[in-house]
Amino acid sequence: MSRPVRTAVSPPGPVDGRADWRLLLAVSITVVAWASAFVVIRYVGSDFSPGSLTLGRLLIGSAVLTVSITGRRRSW
Repeated sequence: MSRPVRTAVSPPGPVDGRADWRLLLAVSITVVAWASAFVVIRYVGSDFSPGSLTLGRLLIGSAVLTVSITGRRRSW
């Protein structure tokens, strides 16, 4: 029995090596939001309990994810 020949599969993404502007935008927003979260937590940390801060972060993250996927076509 002969073994099947494996072929190389190119990774998804731009072939010419240029970065997609949406990727750079997403990374930039993530870094800025992550960095600002530390400043906000330090500022309001004395007023809120750790549980309240965690709930607030989860609610904000859920809201952002909900807004980002609204209007997209679902593929099953």
